[in-house]
Amino acid sequence: MCGIVGVVAERNVVPILLEGLRRLEYRGYDSAGLAVIDSSGALTRLRTVGKVRVLQEAIEEAPIAGHVGIAHTRWATHGVPSMRNAHPHISRDGIALVQRSAFDDVVDTNGHVVRGAEHDLADFPDPAFFFAAQIVAGGDL
Repeated sequence: MCGIVGVVAERNVVPILLEGLRRLEYRGYDSAGLAVIDSSGALTRLRTVGKVRVLQEAIEEAPIAGHVGIAHTRWATHGVPSMRNAHPHISRDGIALVQRSAFDDVVDTNGHVVRGAEHDLADFPDPAFFFAAQIVAGGDL
């Protein structure tokens, strides 16, 4: 299970994302994270292990802001609670991704489809690889 929030606004979306995660925390409480794009187009990600409160404290220590953002709170049904498995994931091409549940077929960082068993993209070195490759190539998701 998880909770996912996305916001586009003319003001800083970080407080909105955090409030959304707080309201969805019952859907996941072992890690939380967010990614925002600021007015210059820079993407910033922050992930923490633990409840949304831990993410809030990290933002208080190192404030971030943006006008576009996604956020995710996770209950680890696949993969252990860890920074590596916390969302959002970011591809080498700078695309932030959050996901709900596991994928039956995924593409690893070499472009090979892994079929048959349930896999969580968090178990791959670059979980947004497939989606980023499709977007960069002009493909349809």
